[in-house]
Amino acid sequence: MYEFLAYRVITGHLTCIPEKATKTKRLVPERLRPPVLDILAESGFDGDGQPLEKETEKSE
Repeated sequence: MYEFLAYRVITGHLTCIPEKATKTKRLVPERLRPPVLDILAESGFDGDGQPLEKETEKSE
């Protein structure tokens, strides 16, 4: 179930960030947010489904 909610966040149907919630982009229920946020972080996404910026190593 958490994976499905994470998928819905990534595809832009849900969000885990209360400030980003709208009529068409619903908020993930509070009690379900921590596991969904963990899945998103493991997959490289933030709470709104946007890719996390990866730190690039500088080679000299």
